[in-house]
Amino acid sequence: MEPNNERKTPAGEQNELFKKQVFSDETLRTADPDEEETGEQHFETLTFDKPAVLDERFAARKAERETAQPPQAKPAAPRPAAKPVKRQVPAAQKNKSVSHERRLYSGETPSDAALRITRQIAALVLCLLLVCGGFWAKGTVWDIWTDRNIEDVQKSTYYSAAANSAQLRLDQNLPIGYDAAQAVCISLGQPISSSAIPAKADDKDTLIFPADLTGSMETALGSQKLQLETGLTNTDLFKEIYKSLKKKKPVIALMLVADAESAKLQYGVVTGLDVRNNRVTVALSEGVDTYTLAEFVAATRFENTKNIPLRLRFSLLFGTLSRNTAIFLK
Repeated sequence: MEPNNERKTPAGEQNELFKKQVFSDETLRTADPDEEETGEQHFETLTFDKPAVLDERFAARKAERETAQPPQAKPAAPRPAAKPVKRQVPAAQKNKSVSHERRLYSGETPSDAALRITRQIAALVLCLLLVCGGFWAKGTVWDIWTDRNIEDVQKSTYYSAAANSAQLRLDQNLPIGYDAAQAVCISLGQPISSSAIPAKADDKDTLIFPADLTGSMETALGSQKLQLETGLTNTDLFKEIYKSLKKKKPVIALMLVADAESAKLQYGVVTGLDVRNNRVTVALSEGVDTYTLAEFVAATRFENTKNIPLRLRFSLLFGTLSRNTAIFLK
C-alpha cells in the first residue's frame, strides 16, 4: 500500500486554491492530469502580489465614488393650504372663565344684577301704570255718572221756597277746614277745643281731609251725629242741602275757590239755597259769597278753573278726595 503523500490542510487554515480564488482576478486554471506539474510551475501559480491587487481595486472604487454625481432629490409636492378651523371653546372652559368674573355679595355678576334690577323696575312701573289706569278709569266713569243735570231741581215746585240757616262767620285765624267746622259747632253751642285740632293743622295751607274734619266735629258735638257724603250727583247734592237747611242746619261743602291767578281748596258753610232765584249763599274764610247753582256745582266738582292744583289732581286720581263732598248734620 502506497503511502499518502497528499498534504492535508489543518482545520481552520485556508489552502492555496481558496486564497487564489478570493484575492486574484485571474481565471483559475485547473491542472491537466496528464501533464506533470513541475515545482517551478507550481511556485509561479501560487505566487501573486496580494497587497498590490487590493490597493488598485480600492483606489478604483474610491475614484468612482468621488467622481460620481450624487442623486438629486426630487422636490416635494406643495401641500394644500389648510382651511382655518374655528377653535371651539369647551363648555367647561367657558364656565371656568365666567367663574373668574367679579361677583357681588349676592353671588351675581354685575351684569346679571343690573338686568335683574331693570326687570324689577320695569315690573314696578307697569304695575303703577295699571293701578293708575284703573283709578283713572273708575274716576272717569264716576264723574260722568255724577254729572247730572240740575234742571230737575230747578223745575220742581218742592224747591221753590228758599231755605236758610243762621248766618255764620268764619275765623280766619284757624286752619283751613277747622274754621268752617268751628263756625258750625259754635252755632250749636259746642265749640271745638284747641286740643282737638291736630298740630299739623296749624299750617293754614294744609288741607284737612273730610274724614279727619268730621271726626273732630263729632268729638266736640258729642251726641250730635254727622254724615259725610262723597261723590254725590249734582241733583242729590242740592236735594240734601235743601233738606238740611229746611231744618236750620248749615252744610259744610268742599269747594275749589278760584280767581284769575290761583285756585285753592276750601271748606265753605252753605247757609242759604234759593232755587227760584238761582242763588246759593256760602260763608268762606274771606267772607260771605253768593253763587249761582251752576257756579256752585262747578266749585264743588272742581271744574271752575283750568288751573287745578297738582295735589288735587293726584287726590282725585287715587280717590283720597271726591267731587261733591259735603258734611251734614243729622
